[in-house]
Amino acid sequence: MKKNTLWLKVAAILTIGQIVNGCSVSQDCSATCTNEPCSQSKNTFFPRAFSSDASREITLEKTLFQTESHRDEWNGTFSFATQYMQNFGAKCDSCKNLGSMFSWGAAGTNAMTVGNNGGAADIDMWNFGCGSAAGGTIPTTGTPTGLNYDPNVISGTLTLNPKVTQVGTDFMLYFVHKKDEHGMYFKVHAPIGAISIDPCMTDTSEKLDVGAFAQNTTTAVAITYATNYPSLNNRSENVGSALSGGVGSNGTLDANRQPYQLELYYGKVATCKQTEIRLADLSFVLGYNVLANEKGFLGLGFKTSCPTGNVPTAKYVFEPIFGRGGVWGVGADIVGHYKAWENDAKSKYLDVWFQGEVLHLLPGRQPSMRSFDLKLNGKGSKYILLQHYHQEPAPSGTTPPSSINGYVAGSLTQAINVTTLPVFSKFAAEGSAALMFDYHHNNWNLAVSGEFWGRTKETVSIDMCSCIDQHKENLNNYAVVGRQAGGTNVNETIYILSGGTTGFITGALPLCEPAAKINTAKNAVQLVASTPVTFPASGAWPTRVVDGRVSTNRIPEDLNEALDICGAAAAKAFTGKVFAQFGYTWNDCRYTPNISFIGGAEFTNCTNNAVQMWSAGLQGSLNF
Repeated sequence: MKKNTLWLKVAAILTIGQIVNGCSVSQDCSATCTNEPCSQSKNTFFPRAFSSDASREITLEKTLFQTESHRDEWNGTFSFATQYMQNFGAKCDSCKNLGSMFSWGAAGTNAMTVGNNGGAADIDMWNFGCGSAAGGTIPTTGTPTGLNYDPNVISGTLTLNPKVTQVGTDFMLYFVHKKDEHGMYFKVHAPIGAISIDPCMTDTSEKLDVGAFAQNTTTAVAITYATNYPSLNNRSENVGSALSGGVGSNGTLDANRQPYQLELYYGKVATCKQTEIRLADLSFVLGYNVLANEKGFLGLGFKTSCPTGNVPTAKYVFEPIFGRGGVWGVGADIVGHYKAWENDAKSKYLDVWFQGEVLHLLPGRQPSMRSFDLKLNGKGSKYILLQHYHQEPAPSGTTPPSSINGYVAGSLTQAINVTTLPVFSKFAAEGSAALMFDYHHNNWNLAVSGEFWGRTKETVSIDMCSCIDQHKENLNNYAVVGRQAGGTNVNETIYILSGGTTGFITGALPLCEPAAKINTAKNAVQLVASTPVTFPASGAWPTRVVDGRVSTNRIPEDLNEALDICGAAAAKAFTGKVFAQFGYTWNDCRYTPNISFIGGAEFTNCTNNAVQMWSAGLQGSLNF
């Protein structure tokens, strides 16, 4: 039975893509993403994990050494640090940082213009089921323009200014064998907390109304070309509404609104704050103090980080991820302490501390989902319109042309619904290092530190076995339609006007535009005529508009050829941080309890790979 199941999976994989590295598909990204704009058009954000804080870790472990007392063998401390963190430089009334990650407009900006299909705007609102933006003149007589208005009109701007907050408590157990001698040490971290992200989306584009989107029906026969496109009562009122999954309008259509036809299953933008509460990520360190004397020590250890946090589902843009996104971490830990100065009475002294780590992050919990742009169609194409093609028997008594191959045009959907796939995610390295100066006066202490954190570019590969388990469909069943779209009934008669020639076709209209972009596409072939004649040959269609029934005109089934896998990977990130601690230690007590205030600010010169955060909190400990 197991052998049969395996062979069924292999056969299924062969129908939707190619097998690479056993059960995954990846791309060579060595020649791509060499500059900042490659950070655009991403739906998944990996924040710095709450558990990754070298300065805070020093405050959790150093209280063990703030007293001369120690046991002959093992010495330990139990400590905690509770912190609140919030990003700055990217509030809802500003235009910086994280929102530009989602954008595919000008590099480094979090705003995209909304309009029609001439390329003047960043988004053709047609792809979001909103029809065309108003512009130009809607004729009252003669051949209607349908929904092809002024292609270069700009209706408004879509903007995201995410607000990110984290709050949590990092618990640590730290054991050292003979504090002032060579010996083993052991650390356990258990961070628990919550991360919240509010996308803070605004859309200033026009709202749907009857006047702007009325259909002209003054000719003898006027059939809209997009027989599967949402009717007026089924359209989203603007791009922002479509992204949030909402419906409704500001006009007379309110009473007649129907459920939005082009439903997004992935890549939605939440209209309010989303929160994730987790225990993440549990970590363990086993090490040895290779240098030790009365002045200090240097310890080296092996560290592992367990993927107890949540994994990306891709259902929402900027979904909150607490932890490292469900990946394993293995690597090295280093901790060092040196007493730089001490007065004769030992009531005043200056300690220097160093804490660092480097981890290799490996695929962990599955499934981890990611949304991909189409390679041929560029940035933002994950939201472009696709039409599903399926095989259907020819109507009784008819013989369809050989080019049909039994395929007919079906329903419309946005690409993200079919290009969101399970993936394996890994990072070559993530690391942090902090240097702290800690001044003590009797029971009081004041410490300041500088810290650096960085993470390499992500490596993403598609998990083909999970694709089969989730019944993901062959991408070659879908065609990029641009503004061309046909009906579903193979028996219907459709009238068209093309190049001044009228005609008709029996069956679903098969037109598509494989190279269309999210903001540029050919105007639709008009489906208007008064007398049916012979349907014009494909040579009469506009350039780049082709027959979607032909498989080579649809999305390639080879995922390497079809999807921009490299473009979905998280870019490298780097931050610098300043940190401070002010506290009191009851040195005369047996357990030397400690309490202190902590806070800091983290900075980055990246536009969207990491966020600037300020933090404040409380730290405490007990020795035993």
